[in-house]
Amino acid sequence: MNNTIRLYAAYKSGYLGENVIDAYFPFAANIMLENNIKVVRDTEIAEKFKERYKFELPLPFIRQILNTGLKNGSIFDYNGEYSTVFAKLSSFRFDSSDFDLHWKKLIESFCEYSNLSSSDAENIILSYIDESSELILSEDRDKITSSEKKASSWYEFIKTQAQDNEDIYNFIAALSLSNITQQALFFTGEARPDYSDLNIYLDSPMVFALLEMDIPERTMSYKQLISAAQKAGCLVHVLDNNYSEIEGIINNAVSLVRSGRYDMSKANNVARFFYDSGMSTQDMTEFAVMLPQKLEELGITIKSTSYEISSQQQFQEDEKVLYDMIKERYISRGYSLEYEEHSIRVDVRSIIMIYRERLGEKASTIRKSRHLMLTSNNMIANVSREYERKHSITPSRSHIPACISSDLFGTVLWLDSPADMIGYQKQKLLADCYSYLRPNRKLLEKYVQELNKARKSKQITDEEFLLMRSYNLVNVSLMDVTNGDYANFNSRTVKEIYHDIQAKADKKHQDEVKRHEITREKLDEQEQKNSELQAENSELRDEIKNAYERKIKFWGNTLTLFLIGIPYLTVLVLVDLQKALFSGKVSLDSFLRMLALILITIITGCFFDTGKNFCFRIAKKFAKYLP
Repeated sequence: MNNTIRLYAAYKSGYLGENVIDAYFPFAANIMLENNIKVVRDTEIAEKFKERYKFELPLPFIRQILNTGLKNGSIFDYNGEYSTVFAKLSSFRFDSSDFDLHWKKLIESFCEYSNLSSSDAENIILSYIDESSELILSEDRDKITSSEKKASSWYEFIKTQAQDNEDIYNFIAALSLSNITQQALFFTGEARPDYSDLNIYLDSPMVFALLEMDIPERTMSYKQLISAAQKAGCLVHVLDNNYSEIEGIINNAVSLVRSGRYDMSKANNVARFFYDSGMSTQDMTEFAVMLPQKLEELGITIKSTSYEISSQQQFQEDEKVLYDMIKERYISRGYSLEYEEHSIRVDVRSIIMIYRERLGEKASTIRKSRHLMLTSNNMIANVSREYERKHSITPSRSHIPACISSDLFGTVLWLDSPADMIGYQKQKLLADCYSYLRPNRKLLEKYVQELNKARKSKQITDEEFLLMRSYNLVNVSLMDVTNGDYANFNSRTVKEIYHDIQAKADKKHQDEVKRHEITREKLDEQEQKNSELQAENSELRDEIKNAYERKIKFWGNTLTLFLIGIPYLTVLVLVDLQKALFSGKVSLDSFLRMLALILITIITGCFFDTGKNFCFRIAKKFAKYLP
């Protein structure tokens, strides 16, 4: 039942976009209904929850769940006593039917993709959900076991779903939140807390990702996380010993690429970044010099510390014990320490310095911990949690360790913001897939060895050799051609990889041409629609113009008729009558009268034209008010 709770709650909050607290309320509703609880007490609900579902939730979170009941009306406050409304409560019973449908669809799709039985497929997915926090860790994955091949199939499946089936991909992203959400519930005390007193410190890989020296999806996810932390009021730092490590790695990478000794099998992400970006020596040197400014632009300050400060030595933790715990965890997971020794010591020193910054204070919520290191390495975070439990004066798993995973911190920030939480998880999930499916060190070493042989034997040109030293270009093709196993190398492999790179490039070009053609066709269609629309608009404008002119003409003539026309006609009639009286008489008086009538006719005509123009101006001025 434990799995059901975690997966269902993650599904509801991530996939359906519900608040995590609301997603847990149906389980509390079941408890209250099954036990006929009339008076609601948080301690009783917590006890029954653990008894019923074998799953413990902290009291602060139980109280938030019960507050959901107050909001939806299934619990009411009567004089300080909280009572249940059973009729209302029954509508919130736990119902997993929608989850079951999506789970079945996921299993069937993965089975079809991987040719596995449904039981094997389900075991792989559950194993991923339970243990994925430590699967993605090191570039030194020297051996690929059968179980890892199945895991590779799962990660390949996730990648295809991200591209082809958003519905299933969203569901997977929601499920992958289940464990991290469960942990987050123990590390928060109240909804929407204020984090303005919290100082967070980033480990080196997180800083490299923020500097865009990692997979783009990981860079985007960490930028989203840091932005959310800063908006919540957190101060973001990098400890000086981590900064020194970052600075040293960058300078070494610049020297390596500049010297021409670049070997993709031994290079880290930073060296690959410089080599694949094609930076000049001046550009790389400038990048290294501008590092403090780049961190400042990201809102990250460099925290100065001193390991020798006597005032803090009383808060010194057991550095050797912590180092041995981390080393033991690495070894138990089958990782070689050849490339990890220095990194482990830096992480240990950073955790020790966080304890010193806390000055011996303990906290049960992240908000109150004041100083907290975030790591991208979940193995370090897990060991830090174990160390805290074992060495706490008052053993309590609710104490916040000095170091937690960046995923856990993000989930705590977004417990009540499922859209932000699932958005971060989708980017992180895709980044983890790409990380897991990259070539391991032995595979890269074998590839470089065969690449050098092919160059010496003239199987490939110098131009092809330089091209095939690019990690970004070779990465996918190397995995595709060898199936991730260096044992599959033969004399033709390097050429096959080159042809595969060319084929992918040609396909990418063809896809881009096709997309361009589609875009061109859409633009042509849009231009045609615009032309037709312009023609229609022109016709409409002409029609409106003609109707407007007709209206002015009608009202102008009407006003002219009543205001000017009738008086004008009256005058003309009177003039004609007077002309008739004097038309047969020949005298000076008659002549003068006729001349006066002619002048009156001319003046009346001018008055008519002026009046008519005035009437048309009035009609034009008030045309919009006229029918």
